[in-house]
Amino acid sequence: MEFPNCQIFRAAISQYAVCQRRNLTVNISDKAGSKLRAVCKDGCPFSVYGSLDKKTSSFVVKTVNPKHTCVRTMGTNKQLTSS
Repeated sequence: MEFPNCQIFRAAISQYAVCQRRNLTVNISDKAGSKLRAVCKDGCPFSVYGSLDKKTSSFVVKTVNPKHTCVRTMGTNKQLTSS
């Protein structure tokens, strides 16, 4: 998948986390913010890695491990905001 920029990629990760009822953490891999990895907080193998493609200036998903071994959270979700 491609996203126009890093902020829209982060918003998509947050939307996924809210819809799936998962607590995800987004880690920045470099100081420029051109590489991001989202992992499940509960230690399960789910992860999404994306980075900036210099040719197209878009943010591209490079690696996805879609399997969750954790249970869904029924309580608070850190990605859920009032907006």
